[in-house]
Amino acid sequence: MRCSLVHSDFLFIGTEESLIYMLDTRTLEVIDKIGTTSYIFTIAAITNHTLICGQYQGYCEIIKIVNSNQLVKQQQIRLFQSNIYKIV
Repeated sequence: MRCSLVHSDFLFIGTEESLIYMLDTRTLEVIDKIGTTSYIFTIAAITNHTLICGQYQGYCEIIKIVNSNQLVKQQQIRLFQSNIYKIV
């Protein structure tokens, strides 16, 4: 695990294997997971149903939570050439 975020009854875990896991905070059951461009340094909530992930080598991805149980990539961009360690 590289980073984590508790948001809207879910625990989101970003890994060095370029994955984001969505877990139920009560049972810790994995609800969904999604692959990303690179490994994740930071996850932040933009809205109740939207996350942003800062990644290795400047990649950033917008992830939507749909139907309360599925992660879907909305947008992928490369903002910088260097790592994005923290999004506040």
